[in-house]
Amino acid sequence: MDLENLIKEQAPSVCEQIRKTALSARNEAEFRISVSKIIDQFATQSNLKLEAKEEYTLIYGRADSVYSRLIIEYKKPKALKRTPDSLVNTKAI
Repeated sequence: MDLENLIKEQAPSVCEQIRKTALSARNEAEFRISVSKIIDQFATQSNLKLEAKEEYTLIYGRADSVYSRLIIEYKKPKALKRTPDSLVNTKAI
């Protein structure tokens, strides 16, 4: 199976795991650790080599996690709002 189809197949499960983690995590650090394990598990099952870099310095600041070209900025669970123009959302982006 090619990578694109594998991602399409596994995405619902990975998303559900992340959603459950967001509901149970008490803070950003706990959430980040749990999501990192989910990503690592997916990478292992998919035979992908992802090198995680935590608190990685970028040109314009720091990213919480960087996996190759995927940059993740975590926020504590329930911090982001449904409206895209919310101040906390624009800071995260």
